[in-house]
Amino acid sequence: MIIEGKVIRKIQGFYFVYTNYTFNDIDDFENKLIKCKLRGNLKIKNKKDNCIIGDNVLIDTELNIIIEILERKNFLNRPLISNIDNLAITFAAKEPNFDIIQFQKLLLNVHKNNLVPLLLITKFDLMSEVEKKEIDDILKENFPYLKYFFISHNEYSEFKEYIYNKNIIISGPSGVGKSTLINNILGQEILVTGDISQKTKKGKNTTVDTRFFPYNNGFIIDTPGFSSIEFPNFKDYLDIREYFPEINELSSECKFSNCIHIHEPNCNVKKKLNKLRYDFYKLICQNIQEGGR
Repeated sequence: MIIEGKVIRKIQGFYFVYTNYTFNDIDDFENKLIKCKLRGNLKIKNKKDNCIIGDNVLIDTELNIIIEILERKNFLNRPLISNIDNLAITFAAKEPNFDIIQFQKLLLNVHKNNLVPLLLITKFDLMSEVEKKEIDDILKENFPYLKYFFISHNEYSEFKEYIYNKNIIISGPSGVGKSTLINNILGQEILVTGDISQKTKKGKNTTVDTRFFPYNNGFIIDTPGFSSIEFPNFKDYLDIREYFPEINELSSECKFSNCIHIHEPNCNVKKKLNKLRYDFYKLICQNIQEGGR
C-alpha cells in the first residue's frame, strides 16, 4: 500500500516516517513511526538533502521504502529541515532578562531563512505592570509586523489556537524556559529542563537533536539550531534590505537606489526608521565592515 507521511527522524540511513497527522497522543507516538529506507533512484551521492527531516513523502508500506519526496514548501540548511510554517523565537521576560539585541539577531536569522517569525515571551508573570507595558510598547513601536505572545504560568490558550495545523519550530537562547514551555503545551515531561545559574541568571541548553512532537494537527519542533546569537553572513550592505522588512519598505523612497543609509543625503531610512532599529542596522553594517567577525 502507498501512503503519505512525514520524515521526523533520520538515523544511520534509516528514515522514521509519521503517517497519521490527526493522531495527537504522545504516549503512542513512537508506535506510529515506520522505519524506511530511501529508494535508490532518489539518492544522489554526497548530497545531504536527498531526503531530510520534515519532508512529506510517499512510502510503500509492504517494502518500507520511501518512493517519492513531495515538493518542499521551504527548507533550512542549519539545521537541515523542511516544510516549516513558523519559527517561534523564545525569550524570557526575566531571569535572564529580555535582551533586545540578541532578539534582533535571531530575528534577522529567521528572515534570512525566509521563515515567518513569532516571538514567545516566557516568565511574563515575574514582571511588574510597568515592566510589562515597557516591553509591550517596545514591540508595538519597533516590530509592528511581528506576531508575539506573552506566556505566564500555564496560560497558552492563544498560542495553542494559533499553531493549529502548523509545523512550528520553538527556538531561543538557553535558560528562557523553552523546554518547560514545550512540556507544558504537550502536557507531559517530554524534554529535560535545565537549571538557571543564580550568578549569571543564564541556563544550559538542553536540546541536542531535532525532535518532532505531534500537536493540534501539526508538529511542535524542538531543535538545537537557531539558538545562535551571531549575525548572519551578508554579501554586501544592499543584501541587508532583503531580510530587514522596514528597510526594504523605506529604501524605495531614498534618493539613491544604492543607498546604504549611513552617510547619504535625503535618505528615507534615516528619516523614518525608529532609533532602536536604526541603531541595530548600524551594528549590522559595522559587522560587515569588520569582515563578519
